[in-house]
Amino acid sequence: MITKKEKNHIEINRRFFGIFFILFMLSLLLASFLPHEKFNGVNTLFLFNIPLENQDGVNGIGVASLCLLFLSLFFLLKSLNQYKGRTIILVLIVFMLLPDYLFQTYQKTIARGVDAVSYKIERSRCTFEEAKEATLFAKCELPFENYSDEPVSFEVLFYETYPYEDEVKTVSLLNKDAPYEVTLKPNEDKTAMIETYINVLEEGEEMVNGSHNIVNIIIRSETKVREL
Repeated sequence: MITKKEKNHIEINRRFFGIFFILFMLSLLLASFLPHEKFNGVNTLFLFNIPLENQDGVNGIGVASLCLLFLSLFFLLKSLNQYKGRTIILVLIVFMLLPDYLFQTYQKTIARGVDAVSYKIERSRCTFEEAKEATLFAKCELPFENYSDEPVSFEVLFYETYPYEDEVKTVSLLNKDAPYEVTLKPNEDKTAMIETYINVLEEGEEMVNGSHNIVNIIIRSETKVREL
């Protein structure tokens, strides 16, 4: 006869749990380096907070992280004799919350160069005004923060989130005079101002006045490129 105490006793298969832990940590590490890349396109496919697409198509790191996550959950289920559903839910919640925190911790502690630079995309803005016939005056405000105790210099370029052929280009027109140089002092919080004139006839584009918030950029140094 099985007593109530024996029925509620949780047994864990250590071998399967060890495999789960290794795979889960590998998945978590890969996911931790995704938040600093920008995947804000309205059509981007997310699953458990992992972006599976980017502006170039399939996001290989995201897919690899998701595959490792599913594989780890399989071994987690194999390792438990009960409470499987609630444990899976708890693990998924942890997985969705931790990567952002881990990368921010990395940025604020040991990161160097452009990895230590945070881009406040929610405060970014570009405006386009007609200066004269077929010419736009573009002005962009790009907020950055350098978390390291060393100066950081990098180049800035622009890209559309999803530049379909039938869409009018906006921020990517700024690349005519790119790259733009930005230098941040140690621990500096700075809004970089970029201004330029764009001849839309030369670019073969339409004249578009207005503003553009949530500006996608690329920052690069000699050793690193980040899409934000």
